[in-house]
Amino acid sequence: MRKTISLLTLIIAIVIFAISAYELFSIYNEYGKADTEYNELSQQYVNKNISAGASDSGASSLPENSWDIDFESLKDINSDIVAWISVPACGISYPIVQADDNSKYLTKTFELNKNKSGAIFVDHDCKPDFSDFNTIIYGHNMKNGSMFGSLKKLYQDTALMEGAPYFEIILPGNRVKRYEIFSYYIDSSVSTSYVLTNTEEDDQAYLDYIMPKTIKNRGISVSTDDHIVTLATCSGSSGSKKRFFVHGVLVEGQQ
Repeated sequence: MRKTISLLTLIIAIVIFAISAYELFSIYNEYGKADTEYNELSQQYVNKNISAGASDSGASSLPENSWDIDFESLKDINSDIVAWISVPACGISYPIVQADDNSKYLTKTFELNKNKSGAIFVDHDCKPDFSDFNTIIYGHNMKNGSMFGSLKKLYQDTALMEGAPYFEIILPGNRVKRYEIFSYYIDSSVSTSYVLTNTEEDDQAYLDYIMPKTIKNRGISVSTDDHIVTLATCSGSSGSKKRFFVHGVLVEGQQ
């Protein structure tokens, strides 16, 4: 009897291990397919030349970027494309899409393949030209660091904020908007940071909410006359109610 019980226990353990291994393989195989798709898009349709910038005083400044993105070809693949995002400190570089609702790209890639990685997308209530006071962009926090999964590096290594405290939004026509990060923090899934504002009073209330929350105060002044972009993703383990927000203010590029 003892041998039988031991054998059954062993068989059950082996079955559980096999199922877990298969599920893990399936998950990372799916991640790999999404990574391959986005890497190929970047290689085929995106070129970027970087030269060192300099301030009037001769001191080193942010690099000057010359983007050459084939938006026409990308639009032929998916007409929902509105821009491209680059977050140098985190190695993030993806097309940005926008749909009529915020659910479409939770499980569909840029090429509309069903995949848990989804796509980087703008809130459906925001203007696609990023002219709102606040434009919210969503992306999954993937276990392999893809999509917005590497944003967590900003609070894991605060030194990144000193070296490259900015991100860029490239619009059709290769118009570059550069945003300097002024606030980043972990909040709840029902955070006020998700609220889109309509009046100057609401804009100020929003700033009053997000400014004190930042993990590290960089001393950047932001007013209701500015334009900001909010990057939003999940934080912590799968199913967590925590969210990570990164706010940048437009510092370069015509609005």
